[in-house]
Amino acid sequence: MTSFMKWPVKKKAFAAVCLVLALAVIGAIAYYVFKPDKGASVTLTTVQRGNITQKIDTSGTVQSAHQGVFKVIEGTVVDEVYVRVGDRIEAGELLASFDTSSLDEVVRQKKNDRDSAKKAYQDYVNTAKNSASELTRVNREVAVVEAKVKELEKAVEVSKEQEAAPAKAENEVGGRLFSLLGLNSSDTVLGRIVNLFGGNSSSSSAIAAMLGGNAMSSFDMSSISSMLGQSEEEQALMSATLELVQLKANQMILQLQGNTTMESMYKSLYDNAEKAYESTVYTVEALRKGWYAEYGGIVREVNIMKGMPYFSASGDAAAASAIDVTTILSMLTSSSSGGMDITKMISGLFADNSSGMVIEYYPFEVRLVLGKYDVSKVHMDQPVKLTSVSGREFEGNIVYISPVASTDSSINISSILGSSGSSSGVEARIAIPEPDESVIIGFDVNISIDVETSEDAVLVPMGSLQYDSENSVYVFLYDSKEKTVSRTEIVTGLFDGVNYEILSGLSVGDVIVKSPYASMKDGDKIDMKALETAAETNE
Repeated sequence: MTSFMKWPVKKKAFAAVCLVLALAVIGAIAYYVFKPDKGASVTLTTVQRGNITQKIDTSGTVQSAHQGVFKVIEGTVVDEVYVRVGDRIEAGELLASFDTSSLDEVVRQKKNDRDSAKKAYQDYVNTAKNSASELTRVNREVAVVEAKVKELEKAVEVSKEQEAAPAKAENEVGGRLFSLLGLNSSDTVLGRIVNLFGGNSSSSSAIAAMLGGNAMSSFDMSSISSMLGQSEEEQALMSATLELVQLKANQMILQLQGNTTMESMYKSLYDNAEKAYESTVYTVEALRKGWYAEYGGIVREVNIMKGMPYFSASGDAAAASAIDVTTILSMLTSSSSGGMDITKMISGLFADNSSGMVIEYYPFEVRLVLGKYDVSKVHMDQPVKLTSVSGREFEGNIVYISPVASTDSSINISSILGSSGSSSGVEARIAIPEPDESVIIGFDVNISIDVETSEDAVLVPMGSLQYDSENSVYVFLYDSKEKTVSRTEIVTGLFDGVNYEILSGLSVGDVIVKSPYASMKDGDKIDMKALETAAETNE
């Protein structure tokens, strides 16, 4: 002490400052070591009541509900065109006018085509009816002659060593005989007959005549038998065999005439010719009056020019000429048409692909796909809010909900969360009665559908909810006395994208953690950073 008193004044002052600093550091350390734990700082929110509306928020593709396609006859001269692509038009507006002086001949030719096809069909039906009864008789005769041939074969001693027949019949007639009877060149009697006739032009002509239905008496059987050196039994067998050939040829013809497939082809030809005639009459009448818009809409295509005759995109004027019904009928029975879809071919021949103008009529529609959790929440005529690319809002309503689900890649993700991963959905369509230029076909629009509302409900913000491994839902309830939180399980109801409706587990006035941190657990001590009300949370 005595020595301290002897220190210079400056030295004493420096020592005093050091002592104070040391005490301050020790005090700070002691404070941080022994200070009370206030816990992590979090924001709290008070449970309040309010109205909540659950929505389906998704998007859909704009399409036309009804398209107007204006047909034009090949070669028709255009007088005037009053609209351009992209023009918005009103119902009843004149679109184009035409010179129709040459169209009477087109109508006449279409009528002739229709009449020719109708007659051909009726003739075939009548022939088929007659053939059916005649076929019954021929079938009986075939059975009798076949039995007779078998008896004669037993009575005739046929050599087991047969002459090798040519690998191929020498002419068409011989080949037809083999094919018709289902035989091959090893059949002794018939093989010798066919080979003989195949090498003799006059005999071949006789066989051809026989297949055409000539009587067996026209053949000199004794001369044939003499050439073959046959016995009377063999002659009888040959005669019976030739009779069987003629009967089977007649049987084949009658079966073809009564073929229901052929009848359907004739009917298809007639139906298509009838439709083509009616369509031409309608098209010509519309051209004479001029084209008028049936509804309001937007012009999508204009394929005609003022003062110019119209021709299809292929530039082929042949489509304006008559359909050759006779040629088509020959194709029906031609062997070269085997394997072809004749009915489809006929439809293609009569198809009218002309398109002078295309109008996308209002209302437009928005197509969307609803998942299995959303489809039960919507109904026909339900009001919908739509937002276009420009941000403008439109009122619409649901006009179609498919009764069946189908696979679609554009299903709303919110509809399949928690599902088994199925990608099926139900197509729905929403009408937009009065779209503007911002609603473009092929583009998406945003869709918002109010599906359910709960008034005076208990509400908490979405961020306050937590989920455990068993998919239980809970929040952290704040104890203001203990400054701690407790895990509290809840049952939720509606969700509007911001708040959840609480069905049980919380009461109005309870204070909960607005956004719990990841490691928060039951009993944690916390420090309140701020306390919000439900109204502040919703802002």
